[in-house]
Amino acid sequence: MTEVCPRLISFYLPQFHPIPENDAWWGKGFTEWRNVTRGRPMFEGHDQPRRPADLGYYDLRIEEVQQHQADLAMQYGIHGFCYYHYWFAGTRLLERPLDAVLASGTPTLPFCVCWANENWTRRWDGMESEILIGQQHSPESDRAFITDLLTTLADDRYITVNGKKLLLVYRPTLLHNTRRATDTWRDEVLKAGLGELHLAMVQHGDHDPVAMGFDAAVEFPPHGFQAPDIRNRLEAVDPEFRGGIYDYGALVDFAIERPRPSFPLHRGVMLAWDNTARRGTNSTVYHGATPADYRRWLEAMMQDATDQGGSDEVVFINAWNEWAEGTYLEPDERHGHAWLEATREALQAVGGTIETEADKPLAIRRTVAMDSDPGPADVRRLARQRRRSRTRHRLRTLRVRAGNFMKRPDKIKKIRTRGGAAISRGLQKFRLKKSSTQASLEPVWHGNAGTGHPVLFIGHDAHLAGSQMLLLEMIRKARASGTMDPMVILLGDGVLESDYRRLAPTCSVVPMLKAGMTLADAVSSAIAAAPRRPLVGICSTIACADAAQACRSSDIPVVHLVNELPTTVEANDWEDLVLDIGATARRIIFVSHFSRKAFVDRFGLAESRCAIVHPGWLSHEGDPADKLKVRSRIRRTLKLPEDALIVLGCGQIHPRKGVDLFVQVAARTLEQPGTDKVHFVWIGDGTADHTRWVNHDVDLLPCRDQIHLIPSKSDIHPYFEAADLYVLSSREDPYPIVCVQAMASGLPVLAFDGAGGAPEALVDGCGIVVPFLDTKAMSEKLVGLVQDETARLAMGEAARARAQSSCSSDHHFEGVMDVVASTCGVDLKNPE
Repeated sequence: MTEVCPRLISFYLPQFHPIPENDAWWGKGFTEWRNVTRGRPMFEGHDQPRRPADLGYYDLRIEEVQQHQADLAMQYGIHGFCYYHYWFAGTRLLERPLDAVLASGTPTLPFCVCWANENWTRRWDGMESEILIGQQHSPESDRAFITDLLTTLADDRYITVNGKKLLLVYRPTLLHNTRRATDTWRDEVLKAGLGELHLAMVQHGDHDPVAMGFDAAVEFPPHGFQAPDIRNRLEAVDPEFRGGIYDYGALVDFAIERPRPSFPLHRGVMLAWDNTARRGTNSTVYHGATPADYRRWLEAMMQDATDQGGSDEVVFINAWNEWAEGTYLEPDERHGHAWLEATREALQAVGGTIETEADKPLAIRRTVAMDSDPGPADVRRLARQRRRSRTRHRLRTLRVRAGNFMKRPDKIKKIRTRGGAAISRGLQKFRLKKSSTQASLEPVWHGNAGTGHPVLFIGHDAHLAGSQMLLLEMIRKARASGTMDPMVILLGDGVLESDYRRLAPTCSVVPMLKAGMTLADAVSSAIAAAPRRPLVGICSTIACADAAQACRSSDIPVVHLVNELPTTVEANDWEDLVLDIGATARRIIFVSHFSRKAFVDRFGLAESRCAIVHPGWLSHEGDPADKLKVRSRIRRTLKLPEDALIVLGCGQIHPRKGVDLFVQVAARTLEQPGTDKVHFVWIGDGTADHTRWVNHDVDLLPCRDQIHLIPSKSDIHPYFEAADLYVLSSREDPYPIVCVQAMASGLPVLAFDGAGGAPEALVDGCGIVVPFLDTKAMSEKLVGLVQDETARLAMGEAARARAQSSCSSDHHFEGVMDVVASTCGVDLKNPE
């Protein structure tokens, strides 16, 4: 509609076609028009009954009616309709108009929905205690509600606010648990690949929407608005009248002067409210409403919204077609198009312009108005349309659910064919290797809860490797923050388990897995037995996908760290796990632009759902003044001369880490003159096969005495302090922590381009990047640094400075917490 002012959304009532339920409750053929036509004046000058003009007493089973309504709305500046959505524990009522819009793709007018989550009673007959159909609010119904709505939310015409799907709830206080409900809805919509929700609650009091899990409230006059009763000023008031008659102009003044609350609020206005058609002598009437006062009110609210949120803000109009409530924009016999004209004038007054569909003249034909039921041909056509609508609805729902948040669902068939068996085998091997733990069906937590925000960290095992060390460092930071109470669930055992226990209450699910429990059940059991209920879960690797699902089933929002690359995923048959993470996580955090692009290209992930936070070097104790002593000690340990120049590399002995390339670089370098004091040291273990071939290559080299392969160490920091250069020989590495660890120790780093995220750290003269797998180029650069001590030391200092300023574990931890705060709504850095 306009790019310079807020959008106007008008509430839309779908009760203008018969349904079996209304036939049973109110009589055969009941629609809202039956109420409208029975209205009668209650005082002199009372505008009752109301009579429609252009479209007459229309029937929403006729598809042209909605098209003409949309054309009329667009002509006068209405951005979209907000359909009332009647859903009762799986039963939908009055769904036909919106289903027809979804099935046909027309009209093109944008829309959103408001869940009218009240019981239906006989209030019109004065019997509010008699429930016709009731709501059943529960955690299960909360999830079922949003699942049923996914197809609607997936429509391209669905209205968004700041890129988030706009969903209104009429009576949020009736929900079983508002925070749990809103968390569930957000999780399910993210799971469906539909992005995030902008949840708005219709205002029936002064409740803070944020405290209830919503993003904003929506003004809904006349609820919560004040105006004087003017009944005594009127003539010939019906003696049976027991309702209220209020001054519309005074209400407008009150609304304009009323200050904004402290919480987020979308403004709202109404037309001439008068529900005499429904409530008879007990009605509420806002008398004296004029298009001029309405325009004054709408213009003020749009200006206020412009000042608050600009073009992505919305203002609600109550309503488009609430004929029995006496508040409608549609033309009637008395005012014609005056209310619509006032709407357009208010819009234009604040700088808005009206969109029109080119070459599509507005043609509202009175012939579509129906004063009687459709004929047999119409009924047959409508029946066919309804069957097609249901079929499209089902198919679209299946596409949404199958797609998760994939942009290219066509890839799923290939991925799904891998099956779960291979994944189970891979996970079992990955998690339970060499475990001596005894089987048990009961979760055991070691350690006591603290204070602060309870945060659950989930690791796939406790072996001595990069992602495990990174998770351990995050837990250490969380414990030191003073605002968080970390807890740990480990899916496998390992030598670091005691380190986890020293930092936080820890539960290993390995005994439960050995007892035959599924991973998801074991994690769910551990969560239920945890010292405190976590506010958020942070999963460390793709192998934690099942655990993340268990968190979601417990309504714990999850942020998932991905430290792998697609090649690792495919090698372990983990493609399904990527889908599962996409269906579970609020955000996926990748370690580098390189890794995010790899997953986006391979699996079709939506970039907007994928954050990037670079890992940092791991802190360690030690006095920098002792560096010379450490250098000397490590050289004695390795039986090297005091003046030896160490070129370091480390990691698992595996083709991915490029240990063979490290050996090739060493061989080329040590052929050059002036390198007799250079020694290449690799720290790491590997399988017998991989290690055998690396040793085979080294043993055949004339420089074999200057290449040293040593086992993994529990503390490798001294080796970084003792080294002079670092060669990152990986063929593929998302963002190697050893790279920034070397930088933090003042080592120039040499790496291959196109092999991972390392070049993202090696900027500003703190390292050298050579073409992919070009060992000759790497050797030449290395020899240059060996022979030029000044250049080597300068590059090392540049590396150290960059590591300290932007590559520390503090930066990584803060980055992850920022993602948690922005996507899970939990600011873990602030005290409770």
